[in-house]
Amino acid sequence: MKDDLPDGLPEGLRVSNDDDPDPLTASWGEEETPESEFFRARFRMRMRGAVFGTLAVVVTVSLMLTVSDLRYFLLIGQEPIDLGCLRTRRAEGQEVLEVPSNSYVALENQVMTYEAESDRYEYFFDPLYNIITRTRRSLPRKQLYRTVEVPEHLVWLIEDRKAFAEDLTAGFDGQGRLLRADQAPRRAKSLYRVYEDIIQLPTNEVYLFYEGEAPRDYLSYAIGYLVALAIILTTGMFFIRSYRVYRRSREIL
Repeated sequence: MKDDLPDGLPEGLRVSNDDDPDPLTASWGEEETPESEFFRARFRMRMRGAVFGTLAVVVTVSLMLTVSDLRYFLLIGQEPIDLGCLRTRRAEGQEVLEVPSNSYVALENQVMTYEAESDRYEYFFDPLYNIITRTRRSLPRKQLYRTVEVPEHLVWLIEDRKAFAEDLTAGFDGQGRLLRADQAPRRAKSLYRVYEDIIQLPTNEVYLFYEGEAPRDYLSYAIGYLVALAIILTTGMFFIRSYRVYRRSREIL
């Protein structure tokens, strides 16, 4: 072969012979050994197991944090619980709202105190039943600087300094999601923290009212649940399949 080299070829450079094996492709036609198949199957099983375990933990925690939102969505199609006029209910001696937390309700004539607003929402505190309300609607205007006759059954609001007489000149009606503050999701408790220092009441005595939020508005949470379950099932199936391959390869050994 040396005699066939062209003149002037740099020393050390060799012309390959078709009969010489290529080290990159020499093993392509070789069959896998049981040992190599075993190690490959074990690697795949461990990787898919790690992915499945991580996703299972993340998805489970996420679902636990939003389970109340899904339950509220499941009320879709139901009519809101009509609580009627809250001032009348209080006058009749009903000091507690007999309604489960996380309910779809309709109510009337809330007393508005400590009003506040942000770019998207307006807020107020209703001392009748300790309800913190959030709404996208504009709040009714009160009639200020005028003599107000306070109904006898609401005098206690003035005497206990829970409201001014002007606060009784307007009322708020709405329907939406009603939650007990101590049973609300963590993200929803931020609404309670806005008024925590003002009202100085424990969470088990406070309601959160998300006016305008119907069960159908929580469709995204239901879709999220379905997607999460699909991810868990898919990764679980891949893990089980790789585990079976691993067991078969181990038995061959």
